[in-house]
Parts: sequence; C-alpha cells; structure tokens
Amino acid sequence: MTTGPGTLEYESPTAGQVALRTLRERRRRVLRSVLTIVAVFLVMVAVVVINRDEANIRSCAQRMEAARQVFQTLQDQGLPPPPALPLPREGLDADEHRRLVQELQSHVYYDALFDHRPGTSHEVGVCCCREPHARLLGPDGRHVLVFDTATGKYAVLWLRETEFARRADELGLRIPDED
Repeated sequence: MTTGPGTLEYESPTAGQVALRTLRERRRRVLRSVLTIVAVFLVMVAVVVINRDEANIRSCAQRMEAARQVFQTLQDQGLPPPPALPLPREGLDADEHRRLVQELQSHVYYDALFDHRPGTSHEVGVCCCREPHARLLGPDGRHVLVFDTATGKYAVLWLRETEFARRADELGLRIPDED
C-alpha cells in the first residue's frame, strides 16, 4: 500500500495490543471499585463514630438533667443537697438502681462539699463528668452541674475541655486522680 501526500495509513491493532488495553481498563475499573468501597467504608465508620459520640453525650446530659431536677426540688423546698449524687427512684428495681448508681459514680465526679449557701454572687460546681467526652468532629467537652448562689438555681452546662480546664478551680471542681 502506498501512501500519498494526503493519505493516512492506519494500522489495525494486534490481538496483543487489544488484550493489553483490555487488561489496563480492567485494572482501572478494579482500582476505582476498591477506592469507592474504601471511601464508602470510611464514611460509614465516621457516621457510626459520630452517632456513638453524640448518643453518649445525650445520655450523659439526660442523667445530669435528672440530677439537676432533684437538686432544684430540694433547693426549692429549703432542704440541703444530698450526700450522694441523686437518682430518680420511681420505677427502678433494686438491681437496676444499684447498676445506675455504680454507672453514675464511675462517670460523674460529685463534690458533696460544694458551697450551696445562697447570697454570694458566683457559680459553684456541683458535679461534672470525670472524663471528657471525646468527639470525632468538634471539641471534646463535659457536662457540669453548677449552682448559682445568687439566684438559687441549678443549671447543666456543656463546657469545652479547654474552658473546663480554665474554670475548674473557679467552680471548685478538683477531680481527684484515681491512679
């Protein structure tokens, strides 16, 4: 076959070239599939961890809110705070109550000696999480139950760990080391 000035010559691919191109395409598809599976897996793990973190934080907030209600009720009735962190007792059998007390004592530091006398104008810490709640996204933090001596009201606060470290002495919360 002769080629002239305006004629192009095309070679047909050989069987080996076709097989090599097909092999490369398959490798790319397999690699793309593996990368997609890994990416989806990582996203699913992140979602599960974030949901777990938030569920733990919500559970802790509910326990602290229940304690706040008991403390506020006692305060409103003019009674002193309890010697141990209170738990709602209605509907709990003895075993469940004991389990909840152990769970609460292992999770929460309660300062039974907090200054609950009204009249001064500052907040005092009543109890807080012993360890900060770790979060995959967002800063670590802990719940703190505080008593405002000026108003006689209890409140549950979420403090970032950096803010807790700054305010712990001010609130009178000195968590003992358990080593």
